[in-house]
Amino acid sequence: MDRDYSKERKYDSQPKVKAKRAARNRARLKVNNARKASGKPKLKTNQQVDHKDRNPANNSMKNLQILSPKANSRRKYT
Repeated sequence: MDRDYSKERKYDSQPKVKAKRAARNRARLKVNNARKASGKPKLKTNQQVDHKDRNPANNSMKNLQILSPKANSRRKYT
């Protein structure tokens, strides 16, 4: 089965999807800026910012944690 790129573009251009992606990008930027201010290096490409409460709009530093992609995908939310 071939990939349907036009379908993917249509999905990615939906306002809800754009808003969630923007919130994730803001979280990563916030963590990188905090690390830079404390003298730590930027996040590596194999590190992901996870929202502890699964709410991408909640970008408070207490709600953000850095995980590997493997740990992030295996994380169970209760």
